[in-house]
Amino acid sequence: MSAPTPKDLLRIADWILDSPAFFNMAENWDFDDDFKRKLDRNRLLTNLEFTAAVLHETRLRMGRIFERVVFALFNAHPDYQVLATGVGMFEEKKQLTELDILMRDKEGRGLHLEVSVKFYLYLFEDGNLRVVGPNKQDVLENRMAKFKRQLDFGRMYVAENFPEIDFDHRVLSRGRIFQPENGKFSHPLICDDAEVGMYTDGVVPKGCSLLENRWEWIAWPPVESRGELSVAEDESHGWRMMDGAPQHIIVLPS
Repeated sequence: MSAPTPKDLLRIADWILDSPAFFNMAENWDFDDDFKRKLDRNRLLTNLEFTAAVLHETRLRMGRIFERVVFALFNAHPDYQVLATGVGMFEEKKQLTELDILMRDKEGRGLHLEVSVKFYLYLFEDGNLRVVGPNKQDVLENRMAKFKRQLDFGRMYVAENFPEIDFDHRVLSRGRIFQPENGKFSHPLICDDAEVGMYTDGVVPKGCSLLENRWEWIAWPPVESRGELSVAEDESHGWRMMDGAPQHIIVLPS
């Protein structure tokens, strides 16, 4: 297992900028062409070099790496002032939730953004379609409820701490939905143009290379092979070229 380099983090940043939204929500927020045009790439690389140094000493899970890169993008943009990140919301000593990032734009408007990267499977069981993480513990409906809770807490927090700023409360989502082989499922809460991968039960498709680190799932597209994909006790991840483009493959334990 290895930590991402600054170049790897830059690839993650470009994937975040260019890939489609994952969740189909009224609260969606996304980068526009003007954001990309004004982005200070030199400052972004400096931010990511610092992030890479932190990750070399303290390994973070993929979702936290995703958050750090999003923060670096806004910190490298002249139109946004980051006011706070990772704001814990507590009741006595119990943390209820965390607000990802609070910002102010050049017009003085506030933006509370919850950021999320998810990798879900379409699972058809007992006549019902479920949308779940590979370990089947992360369920789409629970994620939607968490968004609502975070946005509601955000409204309360900014009303108390930034009463002079009019805030918008939004969600930035990225991810990949995995179909079974030859699957054609869809769900109203998953964007129609979301990135698509494939999963199998205990069978490794031909020509698959290993994705050794979870952060490689978002440093997309892959740039090198790290050995062959094989069946493991937990799910294993890899990729192959399919119709001229890389395809993310998950092999579930048989």
